[in-house]
Amino acid sequence: MVNEHITNQDQLARKTKQERRERRRAKEKARIPQHGKSLAKVYKDAVSKRAKTEKPHKQSS
Repeated sequence: MVNEHITNQDQLARKTKQERRERRRAKEKARIPQHGKSLAKVYKDAVSKRAKTEKPHKQSS
């Protein structure tokens, strides 16, 4: 039981900084939204929708 605990610590210590960095970057890349034609369409639709809506003008008091 004690030997198993020591081996797990050794395995964790063997992980290099490069391996940790690669895993972290893979997670970040998976989290970044993929830009493409569909995303450009979403932006274009949002801009045109905002241009169509009328905002009330602020009146100075």
